[in-house]
Amino acid sequence: MDFNKHSIRLVQNCPVCNRQYQENKVQILDEAGNSFLAYMTCSFCWSNIIVRVISLPQGLVGSAILTDLFPDEVIKFGQSSSLQLDDILNVHSKLYDNSLITYLKNN
Repeated sequence: MDFNKHSIRLVQNCPVCNRQYQENKVQILDEAGNSFLAYMTCSFCWSNIIVRVISLPQGLVGSAILTDLFPDEVIKFGQSSSLQLDDILNVHSKLYDNSLITYLKNN
C-alpha cells in the first residue's frame, strides 16, 4: 500500500512536549497489507512513539504509544513468539520460590 505523508500526520505533535514532529524523524518499520508501523522521535524532548496506522474504507485509523524502545528493538519484539501460558506459570513459580533473578541472569 502506498502511504503518503498525510498518513503520518495523524500524529502531528509530541504527546510529551506538544512540539510538532519533523517528517525526517519518522521511520517506517513495517508495512503489511493496509497498515504500517511507524517510529517517531521528537526533535525537542527526544521522546519516542510507535504508531500503527490502518487504512479502512471509512478512512485512516491510528493508535500510538510512548516507548523507550529503539527501532531495532521494536522490530525484534514484533518478530518474537507470542507469550504462552507456560511462560506465565514459569515466572509465577520463580517468583514464588524467589529464584526469578537467578533464572533471568542465567538465561
